[in-house]
Amino acid sequence: MNREDLLRPISSSAEEVRALQSWDAVPGFIDDVHVCTALMKGSEIHFAIVAEHRLRTVLRMRAREFLAPLFDRYGFLTTRVALGRSAEQRFVLRMGFEPTWSDHKFEYYLLAELPFSRKSK
Repeated sequence: MNREDLLRPISSSAEEVRALQSWDAVPGFIDDVHVCTALMKGSEIHFAIVAEHRLRTVLRMRAREFLAPLFDRYGFLTTRVALGRSAEQRFVLRMGFEPTWSDHKFEYYLLAELPFSRKSK
C-alpha cells in the first residue's frame, strides 16, 4: 500500500496530500483490511476511517490497540479540531481526549492516558 492509498481516507485533493508530506502516515488494519489511517507529527495525531468502515470500526478495544503504540512514543497524544466542527469535537472527546485550550481557529486536546482501560473493582 503506497502513501497515496493511505491518505485517501483523509483527502483526495492533490494540494492537501502535498501539505501532508511532513506528517507520518500510520495505517490501521483489521484482518489485513485497511480500515483507517492516522497522521502523526510529533505527538499530534489526526485520523480518518475508510468510508465503508466508518460506522462499525471504532470499537473500544480496537481503538485502544491502534492508539497504544502511537501513545507509547511520547506518553501522550495531542490533537486539534477546527472550531465549529462539533461532530469531530464529540469524536475526540469520546476517544478520551481532554480539551486544553483554544484560539481563534482550533480547540486543542490532550490524551494523557490510553483510553478504554478496564476499570479494576
